[in-house]
Amino acid sequence: MMASGGDFQEVWRDYAQGNLAKLIFPLNPKDWNDTFSKETGLDFNAQFVTWMEGEFAVAVLPATQEGKGSGLVFLAQAKDRNIANQAFKTLDDAVRDRFDLQVAESTINKQTVTTWRVPPSLPIASHGWLNDQVAFFTFGAPLAERLLTSSKANLSQAPLFKATTDSELQSHNGNFFVDMAPTLTLLKTNPLLPKLTPATLEFMEGIEGIGVTTAMPNNWSSRYDIRVKLKTQ
Repeated sequence: MMASGGDFQEVWRDYAQGNLAKLIFPLNPKDWNDTFSKETGLDFNAQFVTWMEGEFAVAVLPATQEGKGSGLVFLAQAKDRNIANQAFKTLDDAVRDRFDLQVAESTINKQTVTTWRVPPSLPIASHGWLNDQVAFFTFGAPLAERLLTSSKANLSQAPLFKATTDSELQSHNGNFFVDMAPTLTLLKTNPLLPKLTPATLEFMEGIEGIGVTTAMPNNWSSRYDIRVKLKTQ
């Protein structure tokens, strides 16, 4: 499952002003910033949103090619890598001091990765850089190694993604995509996630994938192409 956009700052601002479909992507920037500040002592708007000026993506994906374990990953284009590194360093210090987490650096495919661990040395989060401009943060199952050492194949080449997000809309500025089979498996097996009713589960099991493509044809409107690919008998 993934969602992407063309400008994180713009999306964050639109959510804060109530300009987006919150029923589709429920998010409250003020509540998030208040909770983040309470837990870490940092200001998310001032220390993170300020450098996230560009494309972004958030996804739930398996930690291994075999599909074992799942985690959350957030990717953000940074306009100033030095400011971003300073923000991450401040966050590392905060979680180490407040939650007694183990924070250590390692190298994966020549890239430096910072990992947060809980005793007995179990990784729960990590952050680093995919390249000079794109930062990543993961939570849950370890994902950094897969992000930094995966093959050249990517989501945009996947047949199901192409089938559900192919659109004639111009000025694309975001996508939302669900690969239904592994998503349902995760919902069924993860005790922390909400459970679906039998009727809802039966309905969703007939769907192979869902894709949404967004575009802004002008300054005052947005358009959405929504495609649902059903399973074939």
